[in-house]
Amino acid sequence: MISTGNPILPTRNVSFGSVEVFEFEQRPGDHPDVRLGPPLALEATHCHAFTSSIADDDLPRNQVQRWTKEERWDILLKNYARSEIKESVIAAKKARQRREESIAKLSAKPNIVLIFIKKIFKSHHKSV
Repeated sequence: MISTGNPILPTRNVSFGSVEVFEFEQRPGDHPDVRLGPPLALEATHCHAFTSSIADDDLPRNQVQRWTKEERWDILLKNYARSEIKESVIAAKKARQRREESIAKLSAKPNIVLIFIKKIFKSHHKSV
């Protein structure tokens, strides 16, 4: 049930008959937000799919699944060599360093960013 928070507007009910679930294998990733251990990414194609009916009590409520660095290593070591996983850790570290350098450069020159955003905004509205 979704409450609108407004006594005048009706409360809406949402229900699902069934959902199609796709499962993907995990591979070494390069996401810069991972600071400890290897980042995970999903393979491009799914390895398994199925349809399932769900009840309202089956729906997850604000749950985020996070693995420890040890768990991520264990997941990846099933299908990848230690050297491949280490390469992904290095790639993530380099991506994080590039991101931090970009942020530092942009912070030092805020007017350039503002001018760039204004140019994008103007060109977008001319073409619309």
